[in-house]
Amino acid sequence: MKNSGVLKAAIYCRLSRDDGFNDESESITNQKMLLTEYCFKNKWEIYDVYCDDDYSGLDINRPQFKRLIEDARDRKFDIIICKNQSRFSRDMEVVEKYIHFLLPVWGIRFIGVVDNADTMNKYGKKARQINGLINEWYCEDISENVKAALNVKKRNGQYLGFWCPYGYRLMAGNSKKLELDPETAYIVKRIFDMYCQGISVKEICRSLTEDGIKTPYEYKRSTGINYFNPAAKIENTGIWSQSTVRKILKDKTYTGALIQCREKKVSYKSPKIIRTQPQEWIEVENCHESIIDLYTFKKASEIMALRRKSSSSRKGGALIGKVYCMECGSALVRNNCHSVIYLRCPKRAEGKCCPMKSVKYDDIEKTVKDIIRRFLDENIDEKKSWLEYNNFAGSKINCNKTDANIRKNAAQNALAKAYMDFGAGRLKNEDFEFVKQRIKNEKRFFGMKERENRNLSFYEFTEILNEIKEKINFNTINSLIDHIEIGNKNNSIRDLKVYWRF
Repeated sequence: MKNSGVLKAAIYCRLSRDDGFNDESESITNQKMLLTEYCFKNKWEIYDVYCDDDYSGLDINRPQFKRLIEDARDRKFDIIICKNQSRFSRDMEVVEKYIHFLLPVWGIRFIGVVDNADTMNKYGKKARQINGLINEWYCEDISENVKAALNVKKRNGQYLGFWCPYGYRLMAGNSKKLELDPETAYIVKRIFDMYCQGISVKEICRSLTEDGIKTPYEYKRSTGINYFNPAAKIENTGIWSQSTVRKILKDKTYTGALIQCREKKVSYKSPKIIRTQPQEWIEVENCHESIIDLYTFKKASEIMALRRKSSSSRKGGALIGKVYCMECGSALVRNNCHSVIYLRCPKRAEGKCCPMKSVKYDDIEKTVKDIIRRFLDENIDEKKSWLEYNNFAGSKINCNKTDANIRKNAAQNALAKAYMDFGAGRLKNEDFEFVKQRIKNEKRFFGMKERENRNLSFYEFTEILNEIKEKINFNTINSLIDHIEIGNKNNSIRDLKVYWRF
């Protein structure tokens, strides 16, 4: 820039935690003092002081750094002065772009006081480039060390996520542990129960929306969490999306396992996040209280896999995806003909040598249901099964009842205290209503946990068995049958073999 002989200098200071946030010699104040004294010593006029506090040297979106570059582009000063080159940037690409290309083009000198970086010294370019590489390696090492330290914490069962999974909250007094959120945990359990009963994801979404239950997005926002989900275009309208329900059904966190590292940054220099492969996840069992048991989670996963398998056949009944050709071993596919559903061998449809012909789906389903009823009649000793069930239920009651009772009573006491505080004027009306609703939800949830398993009378047990036999549904078929092989002749069932899950 043109001037009357007095050079103008722009002072730039930066500090981040990685650069020694607690080191007084590196503080912004000390950087300012050092650089101001240097300018006075050289009789330079200070144009402005630019400071980025708690910003990484790899961040090119530092607000004061961007202002510094804009002013440099407009040639508002002659010199940029920093404590050292790493204060300006630790990114080698940025060093090359600005210090070795654009700043000389703009006629601006760069000086690093401590490391003697000075663009006026044309023989010092290689030294500046080496310093740039060292600074970048330093960032890479810091990134790897931080990542390793965090992974150790994750393997020790500490929760390090930004937001808790729906159904959980951070434990009071320990922000690295999850605990049940009574306001939403029962919703998660409801989703799993409905899905394992054969209800589709679409129907679950409709049911939750009709009942006015807040979506995870809405719930987090309503509790004051500054939660942002760019994919939540439907959820912020109060409508549950199928992707949200499927995400819950796929999350093993609800069994008490802590699963982290499901996403990672592309590199230490890029903010882009990508999904990782399951083998890269860090999974620790029994880290927090479960909402559903492992059996329920596996059952939901099996149903989802089965429905995904049959989705290419545009879905059908409970047996779609389970029926195989006895002749060639291929999975039979669905075919609609005049509103009648048939299952046919894909190899025969492709003109290959398979004698298997199409069979009406209803005929297969009726035969399978008859086989299941006959199996239940012949193999279930009602008296013995009833005793075994009650023994199993009793063991779960003994494990869960005490804890649920304590928490339910604590919620009752908290509700009584809230009424007393409200009556004494220590709680405003809106605060009282909020506290009351939370405590009532907590009582309801732990009351449900307490009643989750109970002993059945022999009459109740036989009624349930009779209903299962009468209404054999998707859930019953999927629980009992792994797959079926079928052979036919003249479009009718010739041979059918059931492979049970036990």
